Amino acid sequence: MNTKYDMCVACVPCLESGKLEDAKIECIEGECPKCGFDKLWSKGVRTRIFDSNNKLNAKSTLATDVWNETLEWRAYEYKEQPTLASHAKAVAQQASSVRSPEEDDLDYDPTEGSSARNLVLETRRGTLVDYFDHLELQM
Repeated sequence: MNTKYDMCVACVPCLESGKLEDAKIECIEGECPKCGFDKLWSKGVRTRIFDSNNKLNAKSTLATDVWNETLEWRAYEYKEQPTLASHAKAVAQQASSVRSPEEDDLDYDPTEGSSARNLVLETRRGTLVDYFDHLELQM
């Protein structure tokens, strides 16, 4: 698979046209019994690689040491704190303790009505199994 789009198409075997925009609503919402990354990974390949004790299955040709090698990947995560607004509020509180507030300052609250979250690119470290588990949760 060359692109993320190709990977998504491969996870939806019900597609007749090969285009994601033609997917059925059941497939999109994860209600289809055939579609989805979980059908390929946790309910498919993973069950063939590991036994019930989560150890490599000695009987499987797929169960090699590659699954336990450490790798790094990047993932976007939303972080609630710190935000620029919360930092500005903390600085304003420190400044207000040093000087008396002016009339105009009393009306401004940088966090009022704000539900800002920061989108942060994080580096993760784990095994190939950890990566696929993370990928499954994101889909």
